[in-house]
Amino acid sequence: MRLNIDIEKHFNLKKIKLDLKDVINDFAGNIIKDHKQRLQHGQGVDMKLMQKLNPLTIKSKRQKKYKNPRIPLNATGLMSKIKFKDSKKATKSRQFAILKPPDKRDEIGAYHQSDNPRPPKREWFGITVKQEKKGLKMMEQYIEDELKRA
Repeated sequence: MRLNIDIEKHFNLKKIKLDLKDVINDFAGNIIKDHKQRLQHGQGVDMKLMQKLNPLTIKSKRQKKYKNPRIPLNATGLMSKIKFKDSKKATKSRQFAILKPPDKRDEIGAYHQSDNPRPPKREWFGITVKQEKKGLKMMEQYIEDELKRA
């Protein structure tokens, strides 16, 4: 004799109000903190130390009395100042945030981010694998909690 049991679960998705704005903005805030910490230690998006500076660059930074003349992209601290682009934080109606580096450093930032004209590149702006996983986990947890409440 064979016993067949069917179990069904219906979700009324109209009851679920997925408003991820807080999670997205927390995620963006974590990316900004991570970015600042990485640059203070001379790490790129891959969490590895960036290409060393040319000795002449270090000498020039020392003459200008910069605090950390050997650390790439750390002279004035401007490269670490990531902000929400035009106040593009996530909202209930716009479920995304936009982060951008300072306008004053666009040219230098682009120069370091690419490998042209000098290899290898110093990929300094972006989301680390660690932060990406952390952010996705935050979103998954939020969605699971909302499904449990439905």
